[in-house]
Amino acid sequence: MKQFYLFIFFAWPIWSYGQDLHFSQFDRNFWANSPAETGAFDGRYRFSMQLREQWSAVPVAYQTLALGMEQKEAFAGFHWGLYLQADRAGDLGLGQSVLRLSVARTQTLAANWSLSIGGYLGAGQRFVNYKGASFDEQFQGDQFDPSWAIQEPALGGAQSFLFGDLGAGLALMYQQKDWQIKLGVGLYHLNRPKQSFLGEDDRFLPIRATYYGQGHYALGPKWKGQTAGQLQRQGPYWEWGMSQLFFYSIDQRPGRALSLYGGLSWRWKDSWQPRLGIQYQNNWELGVSYDVNYSDFQPASLGQGGFELLFVYIWRPLPKFPSKKNCPIL
Repeated sequence: MKQFYLFIFFAWPIWSYGQDLHFSQFDRNFWANSPAETGAFDGRYRFSMQLREQWSAVPVAYQTLALGMEQKEAFAGFHWGLYLQADRAGDLGLGQSVLRLSVARTQTLAANWSLSIGGYLGAGQRFVNYKGASFDEQFQGDQFDPSWAIQEPALGGAQSFLFGDLGAGLALMYQQKDWQIKLGVGLYHLNRPKQSFLGEDDRFLPIRATYYGQGHYALGPKWKGQTAGQLQRQGPYWEWGMSQLFFYSIDQRPGRALSLYGGLSWRWKDSWQPRLGIQYQNNWELGVSYDVNYSDFQPASLGQGGFELLFVYIWRPLPKFPSKKNCPIL
């Protein structure tokens, strides 16, 4: 049974890495790039959601939900955001839920240059339910009896533990009229929270570092482009990916602006991700991607990665009009 616990512990960092970090639309996954991205948008409030189901062809499909809410310049020039991530995998319901409160501030350095610095404080829970498992004590000869008592009574129900989480990041942006570029870094789990269902003191979640860059540029009156890259490291694991999107403006009238975009993302030694999306009134965005898996796991996944759905809404206050009206005769 000790081997069972060791398997749970050592396999979990790989699962969490694939589950927590493998958002294919990483260039739109603002909060997972860096806490400094909090409030980095044109508006007052931003609401975002990402929903992902991965590897549905195998019996340990991953399900991930990420929700975010941000307010720009809420107090003394500071932005704040609240983010929730929840995921679950396998017959044992192995998963986690993490809630983070993020604060950031953007400072102008010089003409066209700005720097954003942010940090977060979070709390998480990891859980597993052993009721979905079977043990050798439950096999009597060639018969299986799930009601048969097992030697480890603690495994008969659900187990979980809580942990704190700290992180920080920064982002540097240079912006011109028709193009902009941003470079940033995010550091997660700076406190290296303990990660053990057995209460062991020498099991920690490694620090995750995310390095990313994005470029936005005009290609004509109705065309825009976006190129993005991301490198992530956590303990002995690392990954990098790239994304290329093209935006086409169907309607540019104020209040009716409508754009479509499409492109391709790529994760090294893992998958290609075709992508489509729509933006309306510069407030609403809906994006979808699908992983076409080509990694060593492909014989089991049959090339099926997973669908990912993205939704973003930005609220902007209406402009204030003067309280006094000018006389049309004067």
